[in-house]
Parts: sequence; structure tokens; C-alpha cells
Amino acid sequence: MRHLAHLRKIYPFAAMLMLSAMTLLLGCGYLRFPYSSGPSDFTISVTPATASVVAGAPATAYGFTVNPTGGFNGPVTVSLQIPQGLTCVPVACSALLPNYAATNVLQVATSTTTPAGTYQLQFVATSGALSHTVTATLEVLPAASPDFSIAVTPTQSSTVAGTAASPYSFVATPINGFTGTINVAAAVPSGFTCAPVSCAVALTGNQAPVPIN
Repeated sequence: MRHLAHLRKIYPFAAMLMLSAMTLLLGCGYLRFPYSSGPSDFTISVTPATASVVAGAPATAYGFTVNPTGGFNGPVTVSLQIPQGLTCVPVACSALLPNYAATNVLQVATSTTTPAGTYQLQFVATSGALSHTVTATLEVLPAASPDFSIAVTPTQSSTVAGTAASPYSFVATPINGFTGTINVAAAVPSGFTCAPVSCAVALTGNQAPVPIN
């Protein structure tokens, strides 16, 4: 009986001491009580949210991440819905994620005939009855037009009237895949002659500059 009475005296003190210790541990983050994290689900995010590309340029890569929430554990299929004029690289616009890799990539390609404008890309993540959609933007800029440039050397020279002809060299360079034949002619003032009167040169694609003597 004596021991029981002694325990009754120290019990309130021990309970208060334990309560104070638990309060201190909770405040410092060392002790946490179980809590509900909500229904089993997942989220999807995409980066970049917006991008721009010149029509026909290399494909644009979009990285996406799937994060499970509420203890979700299952495969997720991510598909990319794109407007007409765009294509997926690889061809399959989807990815199956059984283990939630850190970052997955789907690539969107354009062609030189893709109309310029802003396109909405929808990444749809599904797993059973669960489905989430996130949207990214791709701005397609007009493709650069094929063209060519021409340079002449020397840009300045001198000669004595009636002496031998002064030679000038031209260099033609295709730009943006120009293909075709160009004609080079010299427009000279009265009192001068040009030999030959004109010349032609064929340019193909992105070949090296073509000299014309």
C-alpha cells in the first residue's frame, strides 16, 4: 500500500514531464503523428511551359515528370496530343511509366511547311480511371526563305586607259538551302566594256561558295 501511495504522488509529475518532452520533440520536428495524405493519385508537370522554334528546325524536347501522391502505386501512360502540322519524335506520342523516372522526354517536330503560329500541346496522363492534363505552348516561327549572296574582289582597283582589262572575281554562296542557277552581269558606265557580258553559275543546297572569274 505504501508503494502504491508513492506511485500516486509521482504519477502527475511524470505525466507532465512526458507531455513537455513530447511537446518539445514535436516543435523541433523529431516526432510526428500519422496523418492522412488524401486519396491515391498523381500529378504531372511539363517543362518548358513555352518554347519557340523555326519551322523545319530540329525537334523541340519537352520533359515531363509524374509524381505519385497519397500512396499511389501503378503504371501511368502519358500521351501527347498535338495539332495538325506537328509530329512526334519518336513517332509514338506516349510513354508508359511503371517506376516514375525523374524526367521523361517527348519531342515535337515541325517541317518547313508548318504554318507559323502558336500551338497548344496537351500532355494527358492516365492510369485507370485517373486522368490529368497539362498544357504547353510551342510558337512556330516562319521558315527562312532560300536565298544567295554574292561578293566581289577587289572592291577597288586602278588601271591606265587602254591597257589590259582589270579582272574582278565574284563568289556566290547559297543561303538556307538555295538551289538554282544565278546569272551574274556587270553594269558598267559608258566608255567601259565587260568580257564576258554575263555568266551563269548553278548553286545546289548548302554547298561551298562558288567563285566566278
